[in-house]
Amino acid sequence: MRTDDGSIVQACLNGEPEAFGLLVDKYRAGVYAFIYAKIGDFQDAQEVTQDVFLEVYRSMSGLRKYDRGRGI
Repeated sequence: MRTDDGSIVQACLNGEPEAFGLLVDKYRAGVYAFIYAKIGDFQDAQEVTQDVFLEVYRSMSGLRKYDRGRGI
């Protein structure tokens, strides 16, 4: 599987659940660090990070395919 974000997202949209795990692994630390910096509580930051990824997962079906040639 290709590891660029567009390919991973497309794999998610194609029903490959392991692909979403790649996105989580790739961005979890950064998302957590950002949230922790804002709220300053370890457990709350973990919960909010999990909520962020749940919302991303739920919202993925609404994404449009990006066509690099047309910019849409």
